[in-house]
Amino acid sequence: MYPSYIDSSMSVKDGRKVRADLSCENPTVQEVAKACIQLGLDCLIEPKRYPKKWWVPGRCRIRIHNADGSPCNKSVNSRKELFHEVGKVIPQIRQQMREQMSASQKGGPAPAGSQNKAKPKGKGKGRKK
Repeated sequence: MYPSYIDSSMSVKDGRKVRADLSCENPTVQEVAKACIQLGLDCLIEPKRYPKKWWVPGRCRIRIHNADGSPCNKSVNSRKELFHEVGKVIPQIRQQMREQMSASQKGGPAPAGSQNKAKPKGKGKGRKK
């Protein structure tokens, strides 16, 4: 699964696979992988590139079905359902990350002022003769 499949800033012509209201804006491969882990699916990040967005690296290979054909997760039976579920989970992951960042900034000690002292600039070493 390429992140472009659920990117709401892309059009269907550009490669989005789901409706814009079920997708999120500019998802990353790491967010897709975290969403799959939250859904209880095995995933592997590969250094592949989507041809229409070749400058953005990353593809997430996801196991939807077990070897016997049964689904790994009851709510995800097909690729389309996977795209919908990942598109719903990524905004929750972003919210959790924002809360963690704000908590770490509030709870941490106040940073001390920088102690960088300006060195006087001189001529430096002279030229060898």
